Amino acid sequence: NVPMKTLIYIIGIFFLLTSCYQQEFHPESGDLIFQVGIAQKVQEYGKIKALGATGKQMKQLIFREGILLAVPSIPLGLLFGFLIAKVSFNWLVEQGNLVSSGIKNHQVPLFSMTIMLICIFVSFLTVVLALRKPMKIVSRISPIEATRYLDGFKTQKQGRRKGRKDVTVFSMAMANVTGNPKRTIATILTMGLSCVLFVIISNYVENIDTEHEARIAINHGQFELQLDYSQNYDEAYSENNLDTILQNNPLNDSLIKEIKSIPGVTDVLTREIVSADLNGTKFPVAIVNQEDFEMMRGDGDIGSMDYAQAVKNGDVFFGWSMWMEADGYSAGAPITFNFDNGSGTYTYHGKIAGSFVSADTYLVIPEEVYRSVNPKGTSYGYLWVDCAKKDVASVEQSLNDLLSDTSHIKLNTYHAELQTAEYASRMMKLGCYLFMAIVGLIGFMNLANTMIINITTKKQEYGVLQAVGMTNKQLNLSLQIQGLIFTVGTICVALAAGLPLGYALFSYAKHNGIFGMNVYHVPLIPILVMILLVGILQIVLSCVLSSNLKKETLVERIRYQG
Repeated sequence: NVPMKTLIYIIGIFFLLTSCYQQEFHPESGDLIFQVGIAQKVQEYGKIKALGATGKQMKQLIFREGILLAVPSIPLGLLFGFLIAKVSFNWLVEQGNLVSSGIKNHQVPLFSMTIMLICIFVSFLTVVLALRKPMKIVSRISPIEATRYLDGFKTQKQGRRKGRKDVTVFSMAMANVTGNPKRTIATILTMGLSCVLFVIISNYVENIDTEHEARIAINHGQFELQLDYSQNYDEAYSENNLDTILQNNPLNDSLIKEIKSIPGVTDVLTREIVSADLNGTKFPVAIVNQEDFEMMRGDGDIGSMDYAQAVKNGDVFFGWSMWMEADGYSAGAPITFNFDNGSGTYTYHGKIAGSFVSADTYLVIPEEVYRSVNPKGTSYGYLWVDCAKKDVASVEQSLNDLLSDTSHIKLNTYHAELQTAEYASRMMKLGCYLFMAIVGLIGFMNLANTMIINITTKKQEYGVLQAVGMTNKQLNLSLQIQGLIFTVGTICVALAAGLPLGYALFSYAKHNGIFGMNVYHVPLIPILVMILLVGILQIVLSCVLSSNLKKETLVERIRYQG
């Protein structure tokens, strides 16, 4: 499915752009421990610089340290990822076989050396990007600046801090957040982009309408009886071709009468089908009324899709827009073909009004246009049988018994199609949300990294404040406020960018007839869950950091020099 692949590529490209932003403008997200370690060892690097190390040697020192961390980590990550993929795929195959009534799914090799090499390359590229900033900082720092280092990666001159007559917990929290605005904004944007991706994906997976998807397969009722013919004209076994089957059509008035006599059956609907000869190639052509025509329409249809106008002009429709363009036709182009309904051969002269994104047959003819050539007999291609839900099992058994000695008819059920659609929806949601859990973890590490650096570099300030009367409760509140500011900023970015982009993704999916797209609604529950999780993680992080900070005595914190 080309549109689905395109959809996946769009999400993947957005994720890569997010990752590139993180590593280029906020490399702390690349390696939390490594970055905090550098923040705490700047004085040591200054001493190495004082002993005669050049800027190039300092860069090599940082680069080699980062690569040494990456070399064992990347193979372990690939191994762990492959094992998860293997277990997940095996489970998916088993689940698919449980709901599949046709061909069983089988295991396929998952290992790909090409994919592994790409992952290794991308991983090392991410590490290199993450090392750029610390390499540059350490290479430029002077021994004197290193011995005076007190505030993270800041080596430039600090501006004068504005004093306040009345100091509150909120003002202290804001001072810490705004002390390094670039890092604060980068953290909010990075976490926000992770949540934006979550909102975008939620706009797709939460708008999957499984009943709509099942109804596309089974247009009416609870059961569909469809002619089972060879999709490609079979010269070796001509008895499987549509034109041959129509000469002795098993879907006839006698069968319809027997179906209506089954206890519980409430209605039987029909749709005719003919075999068209178009430039020497035979294709199936559906005959549809206006109700079915409107049901088949989609946002991605091209040309004039006005049923009444087509009837007035005697036009026909292509069933697949992709095939129409590939076969050299276009909306408004003339078309001529012969068609066979089993009782005779007729000729159509007219033009193509437009094309569906995807229909069940190569061409679609309005019922009134078909009747205008005065065809003889009937050529049913579809029967839809309806009944009450409580009678579904008994009617299905009766239909199977009725068709047991009949060939070239396949029976499809609405509940089986619905079960398959729900299974596919669950799998898509599971995959997407597991993927987003990983992305969310990366975003959460950004918040943790920023708050750890803030606390680490301002440990002395917190010690002095507590020495002059700041209570542990006020310290906890200050950290909670800082986390709350990051959380609010993240949610605002996620909603401001994620909702419009998510709607655009939904519109693209619906326009191209991708699985399950029908009516748009804002995914409120996933968004509320996201907000709740981000808030809880922020509270837990603030409590943990506050607890770790209080493990040191006031004297140790006041004497801390970075």
